[in-house]
This record gives sequence, structure tokens and C-alpha cells, in this order.
Amino acid sequence: MSYIRCFHSPEGLYIWADTEGYVNITHCLKKPLSNFFNFASPEGTLKIPRKLFHDGVKAYDKHHQYNKNELSLYIYHVFIKTGKLATNKKLLDKRKSAYFVKLQYKNKFLFMWEVTWAYVVRNVLDRGGT
Repeated sequence: MSYIRCFHSPEGLYIWADTEGYVNITHCLKKPLSNFFNFASPEGTLKIPRKLFHDGVKAYDKHHQYNKNELSLYIYHVFIKTGKLATNKKLLDKRKSAYFVKLQYKNKFLFMWEVTWAYVVRNVLDRGGT
């Protein structure tokens, strides 16, 4: 089951569930917006237990954050080129910073555009999160 196949998006994101009970994530982001990259290879695929992923999505939809069992989902305002948090509102330039959702599982993370993550959340919820 595919949650998003968006190779033309900035993330080049592909998220799908396999028959072994995992949600797999590949993308084409590079540092600093991700700390793992090897697109379309087993080493570059983030594998998250499906139930944990679905629980995280459901909780994020209600609370806009999630942190449990080594999976965390938070929204951050970051500078696109550096991945650093944009905290001083006087210095924010909307063309250089954006809202991203940081998905982290164990020691691997990636930042996704907020609108991309909203699509993934809607897709999971529409399918009943199974």
C-alpha cells in the first residue's frame, strides 16, 4: 500500500507499507534536511513498524506532535538551506524559511514540507490507519 509516491516533489518522497509489517520511506533529500540518503536502495530506506507509524500519524493529526517508542513527529520553522531552527521572528524571511515536519525514527530523520506531511496524514486516516 502506497501512502505517497511523489518523485516530483522537493522531497522525492515515497512512503509505502510492505507485507512484513513495516512502513518504508525513501526520499532524495540531502543534509541538512535528512541524515540518511541513498535513494532507492535498501540502506537508504527508513523502516518503521506499521502500527507505530499509524499510531504516530493519528496522534499527530490530533495534537500536531508525537514522541513515543523512538518515533517522533514535530513541526518546526527552519531555514531551508541550513536546517536550523528559525526562532527570531524579526529575522525571518519567508523565502528562506518554511514550516517542516521532522520525522525521526531511532537515529534517522528527515524534514518534510508541512503540506506533504498533511497529504500523508490524510492518506493514512482515509484508509483507516490499518
